[in-house]
Amino acid sequence: MHPEAAQLVPSSLNTIKCWIIGYYRGQKSILRDLLPKLLSRILFTLALWTSPNPLASLALIVHFTTPSGTLTQALLALQEMQGSHSGKNICHTFISIMEDYNIHHRIGYFMMDNATNSDTFVHCQGEKQADSGVFLDAQEHRVR
Repeated sequence: MHPEAAQLVPSSLNTIKCWIIGYYRGQKSILRDLLPKLLSRILFTLALWTSPNPLASLALIVHFTTPSGTLTQALLALQEMQGSHSGKNICHTFISIMEDYNIHHRIGYFMMDNATNSDTFVHCQGEKQADSGVFLDAQEHRVR
C-alpha cells in the first residue's frame, strides 16, 4: 500500500464524521464571506418535511449570481425546527439563518409549495423586513 493512501483510510469510527463537519465548516465560511457582498438579491428555495420520529426539518437552498456572473446554488441550511411547520416557526428559523449569514438585506424571492403555512411565512417575512426598512411584497416575492 502507498503511504499516501494510508492517510486517506479512516482510522476510527469518527473520522468520516469529522471530515464532513470540517468540510461543512469550510464551505459555510466561504458562503458567510461571499453572500453579504453580492450585488444582487438572493433567491431561496425552502423544503419542509417531518421525519418518522417526528422531527420538523427545513432545507434552505440559495440561488445567486457570483461577482463573475456564474449562476450558483448552495444548501445554506438543513435545520431541525422547534415545533411544527407553522408559518411563524418557519419564519423564526429562516430569520435565525439570515442573521447567521448576515444576509437579511439580500432577500429576493422565495420558491415554496402551495401550503397555507408558506403564505403565512412570506407574510411574516414581509413584516420583519418592513421593521428593518426594507419593502418585501409577500405576493410578488413568492414563486410557486
